[in-house]
Amino acid sequence: MFLISKKSLLNKLKIIIFIGLISFFVGEIKANENICNYSTVREYDKCLKKGFSKRVISWPFFIGDSGKFRLLKFREDSSGWSKDEMAYQLRSDDGNELTIVTGKVRFMIELPFKKKYSTKIPENKILSWSVLKNTFDKASNLNTWTYQINFLDQNLNDKNIRFYIYDDKDYFGFRHEGDLISEFLTSITGMKPGYGRSNDFINNLILNEIKITQKRLDIIRSIIKDDKILSRKCFEAKGNKFPELVKDYNNLYRKFINLQAKLDSLSLPDTQPICN
Repeated sequence: MFLISKKSLLNKLKIIIFIGLISFFVGEIKANENICNYSTVREYDKCLKKGFSKRVISWPFFIGDSGKFRLLKFREDSSGWSKDEMAYQLRSDDGNELTIVTGKVRFMIELPFKKKYSTKIPENKILSWSVLKNTFDKASNLNTWTYQINFLDQNLNDKNIRFYIYDDKDYFGFRHEGDLISEFLTSITGMKPGYGRSNDFINNLILNEIKITQKRLDIIRSIIKDDKILSRKCFEAKGNKFPELVKDYNNLYRKFINLQAKLDSLSLPDTQPICN
């Protein structure tokens, strides 16, 4: 009698586990049914038209080729259009960095974007970003959305770009549904518009860059230093033997001093320049 009850209990337990697993997978399937993955601007538009509440970017991804996502450089004045407008493209290969491509486009003509140069920014060096919708562009008398991205360059200097997209149905025949650029920037940075990195976060970035730069200086100094000539405040270098390394050292030393100036309230490591 005890054996039969035990077997019956095991069978019931198996049924309960089986039903639980089915419920779990059904729930997962239903949740996934409301997620739309997109890897192009066109696929994003399709996600919106189909009414998906959650949209997920598939990398690599870029914005700024033409049409309604032409990212025009913001102008502080209202001098009107020029033949060639400065513009940007935003790209990311894996969602861990942002590449800002700067170039030119022909206004009102669907010609390819002409690249001039690009800047690659790790996600942790993007300080903040913002968006201002329904702004008015005086030069064109048209409605726009204006964006700004604040970041640190390779020398950890503050930089930013500001650009806008048109959102005027009367002139262009469309209004933007959703906010692709905001979704793109949030996916990379993990930040919403208006939020930014803390001072402690930025100071730690700078301090880490100081340590990396000092290590590079120590390695180069060990190669180019002339030990026959001693000095306390600077050191003599074998310039004739290592001209390129001497140049690299001087550039790194300037970077080192500039980085220290950003954290002048902290106790920082010291290093020697090359004697003149």
